[in-house]
Amino acid sequence: FTLHRLIDQYTDEHPVTLSAKQLFKPQVGLYAGAFMDVVYDYFLANDQQVFAAEDQLAHFSETVYAALQQYEPVFPEKFSPAFQHMRTHNWLFHYRNTQGIEKTFEGLVYRAQFLQPPIELLPVLEKNKDFFQEAYQQFFPDVIQFASKQLAILLNE
Repeated sequence: FTLHRLIDQYTDEHPVTLSAKQLFKPQVGLYAGAFMDVVYDYFLANDQQVFAAEDQLAHFSETVYAALQQYEPVFPEKFSPAFQHMRTHNWLFHYRNTQGIEKTFEGLVYRAQFLQPPIELLPVLEKNKDFFQEAYQQFFPDVIQFASKQLAILLNE
């Protein structure tokens, strides 16, 4: 949990993310960071250096769901139904395609307290795909290095 929060903060403050978020800000304001997280997930799910074959992403997704399932008794109240929906609809795997990303964008808009659906955000991704791809390529090695260092620190505490 602590590592996840550190990674979120690092992501939000990374210069590449700050720049890329500007493309979502006109439509979603302060929620732009959440939408950038989804964009990064899309490019990660399609990263051939991480998931060279489609079955690798499927296996990874199932491994994550199984690992999380073990902790369901201590999930926050709101997360348990969300997790079941996530697993049933295999969100992690479907981040690979634009239909999955579109559904995720719609879900974020629906759950956001200060946004009024419908807000079409998939066109922002599609129009700026090369820019977002470059942002991912610059950001991802940095976040891996950061997470590795932070994990080592946390394990030594």
